[in-house]
Amino acid sequence: MSRRSGPATIMQPRRGEGVPPLRFEVILALSSRGEGPLPRRLGYIGLMVSTIMVRTTHLEIASKDQWVRRGRPAAGIEVRECIVKQPRFNRFLYEYVGGDWRWLDRLAWPAEKWHDYAAHDNLRTFVAYRQGSLAGYYELQWQEGGTGSGPPTQKGPPNALHRVGEPKSALGDPSQTCGTAAPGCEMQRITPADGRATVDPSVEIRIFGLTPPFIGQGLGGLLLDSAIENAFAWGARRVWVHTCTHDHPNALNNYLKSGFLIFKVEEKES
Repeated sequence: MSRRSGPATIMQPRRGEGVPPLRFEVILALSSRGEGPLPRRLGYIGLMVSTIMVRTTHLEIASKDQWVRRGRPAAGIEVRECIVKQPRFNRFLYEYVGGDWRWLDRLAWPAEKWHDYAAHDNLRTFVAYRQGSLAGYYELQWQEGGTGSGPPTQKGPPNALHRVGEPKSALGDPSQTCGTAAPGCEMQRITPADGRATVDPSVEIRIFGLTPPFIGQGLGGLLLDSAIENAFAWGARRVWVHTCTHDHPNALNNYLKSGFLIFKVEEKES
């Protein structure tokens, strides 16, 4: 990871003005969307900070036979699907799970954008619980496939597939990982490892992570097995995910252990 000077800003209050503290990550998110004057109107001044080169790795399981199931019977773990769509809950999960990993892109989303994203038929949300407490979550997004030359066409899944499988899953594995989404890690084109165009339906593990109290307890593999299982049960021919240098250090290794293969690596400033 290298550092370069760049246009990113953090905001600090002017002395004596009594303005409330704002997390610099939120200001970064606002500034990146052309909303820089907003913090200034609130009484904040900008300081130049260095930007970071972020490496994003895209991985895929091109068929169910490629999946390396790492699970064992779960010990007090439940993974439940959120059947009733609650965009505000998705926002809470994103901020809570991603708070330590610089998940910034969605913090500035307005309520309408959260609704359009989380309430869409092509998105399903699964939450993991242990001893009644929130342990982690993941989102699965249905994608009809692509041409290999641009973003995949996203359509709602067939009605016959939308609720396939049990809403609760129980698997297990002594492994760990944390978040998946991060700045500069938005959805990329779907291209198989051998360069062929994708025509079969794919499911992206859009978000994946554990809550802070449950990191390091060997739950990452459990949650990943659940995500892969539910993606294939939904009717996917291919499952893919991306991770980047903002995520938990074990994230990439966790995906590789489950049989994911790297098909694209890119770097960009963040």
